[in-house]
Amino acid sequence: ATTAAYSPDTRVLILPVWKNMTADLYDLFVGHEVAPAKFTPVDWCSVNRNPLFARKAFRQFVNALEDVRIEKKIRRMFPGLAKPMKSGYQLLIERGFFKNPDVRTSFSFIDRINIQAKTSGVNLMFTAEEKSIFDRICQTEMFDEVVALAEEIYLRERQDDDPDQSDSGKDQNESDDDQNEFDSEDTENDSDDDQEMDSEGPEDADSDASDDDSDSDSDDDS
Repeated sequence: ATTAAYSPDTRVLILPVWKNMTADLYDLFVGHEVAPAKFTPVDWCSVNRNPLFARKAFRQFVNALEDVRIEKKIRRMFPGLAKPMKSGYQLLIERGFFKNPDVRTSFSFIDRINIQAKTSGVNLMFTAEEKSIFDRICQTEMFDEVVALAEEIYLRERQDDDPDQSDSGKDQNESDDDQNEFDSEDTENDSDDDQEMDSEGPEDADSDASDDDSDSDSDDDS
C-alpha cells in the first residue's frame, strides 16, 4: 500500500510501505487510523443525524473537525502517541505532504483548521472570529458537538462564498450517493470502502462506537 487506510466494513487497517518510513510516521499512521475506529459513531453520516450529511462537502467539513476530536482522544488514551504524532506530522510538512503551509492565503478556513490542529509548529493566520471557532473545535469531546460546529462553519463559508445563493439551489450539485466514505476536507477518495491518509490530509472512517459517542470516555478522560 502507498497510503494509510482503514476499512470500516472489514475492520482492516492498512499501512503504507515507504522506503523512507520512520518509526514516528508509522506510529502516526496507526494512531490516526485507529482513532476513528475507536471513537467515531458507526452512523456518523446518517441524514437522520443531520440532513446536511446528504452533501459531500458537509461530510468533508465534519471529517476535518472530527480529526481534531478523535486525535485528541487517541493521544489521551495512549499518551505515548503524543510525541511521535507531533514529530510525524512535522516530517510530513517537511516532505510537502500538506502542500506549502507558508502560502497561508491560499488555504480555505477548513484547510487551515486541519493543518493547524495537526501541526503546532505552523502558525497559520486566523481572524479573531476564526480563532474563536478554532478554539471551540479543539475543545470538542462529543461527536454531536463536532456536527453542530461543522454545520456552523459550513453555512458560514457558503454565505461568504455566495451570499445570494439559496441553500436549496446547491442541493443537487452537492448531494451524491457516496455517503459512506469519510472524506478528507480537501481530497476525494476513489474507494467507498477504504479511508486513506491522502496527500492533502488524513481521511478517517466510521467505527463501531455507539451513536451517542459513549465510547467509554471515562477510560480516556480520567
